[in-house]
Amino acid sequence: MLLTDADRKERIAQIEHTIAELSALMKTGRQKVTSASYQTYAHARAIAITITAVIKLSSAHKLSVRLWSLLSCIVMGDDLPSGRQPHG
Repeated sequence: MLLTDADRKERIAQIEHTIAELSALMKTGRQKVTSASYQTYAHARAIAITITAVIKLSSAHKLSVRLWSLLSCIVMGDDLPSGRQPHG
């Protein structure tokens, strides 16, 4: 299932909110943190890290495609997408 950027941002915000709530529980000491709540925290944190990694990889892939086309224009001596010559 592919998510839009808005969906990903909303999902990340929800996860970060859950992490913040669970972190506050752990720090206050007012309530005993159960194994289940820590497991939820760890799971939410893992999801947040995974989503961040996927977004970074997607961005890196988009950048590499753009750079590859620019590099091939320069190496092959073709016109750049802007219409200028690479060495001029």
